[in-house]
Amino acid sequence: MIGDSKELYNEIINLPFNNSQKKYEEIKKQILSSKVISQENKTYMEKLNDTKEKWCYAYRKDESILGIQTTSRIESLHALMKRNIRSKCSLTELLIRLIEFAHNKNNHQIEEKVDDEIVRALSKNTFLTKIKEKYPEYIFDKCILNFVKASNLKSKKKKTHFYEVTSTDPNDKQIYTVTIVNSILNCTCFYNMQWGIPCSHMFATANMNEGITFTQLPFKNRWEKKSLFS
Repeated sequence: MIGDSKELYNEIINLPFNNSQKKYEEIKKQILSSKVISQENKTYMEKLNDTKEKWCYAYRKDESILGIQTTSRIESLHALMKRNIRSKCSLTELLIRLIEFAHNKNNHQIEEKVDDEIVRALSKNTFLTKIKEKYPEYIFDKCILNFVKASNLKSKKKKTHFYEVTSTDPNDKQIYTVTIVNSILNCTCFYNMQWGIPCSHMFATANMNEGITFTQLPFKNRWEKKSLFS
């Protein structure tokens, strides 16, 4: 039996690392019968007892845990995922981002096959097919991500050459304006001014309006394949 309260306290602290089921049951009995431990903590111990196979070494000896007793590895993976995934991702974009995350974790064989299938399906779109022909892979990949983001947007024509683009997410109240100036699409998000390729709002507008052609999508001339080597 455990003696004074200090000794009991030390046993409680080391309970997850205890390797004897008999000792575990003895400590649990001491906790539940102790007069110095509050009823709230006793109730907590009873709840923990229901899941002892998950946290107490004495009940998981047959599992290979390589001596790891913390959740740091899982928390590290969660942190990496948070840096790659946003709450406003559409389902398709989420899938692509998960695949990219998996690539960075060196799980290439399966994920690359899935990634190729997604790219192949998206490439059937007229706009993306022409982009792939005319521009390098780096630009094509960025356009695919913008194209996927566009699936979570809706573009409404307000008047000639003037469109309002909003999210399908009711919590996102942001409104962007896409206009056609000199037969070229412009957007108030200014993404095109930074990257020189169409933004997701432009893709959403082009996809929902048959009158908009590929030549109206804005690309900087420097991105063309022939320009890269001239």
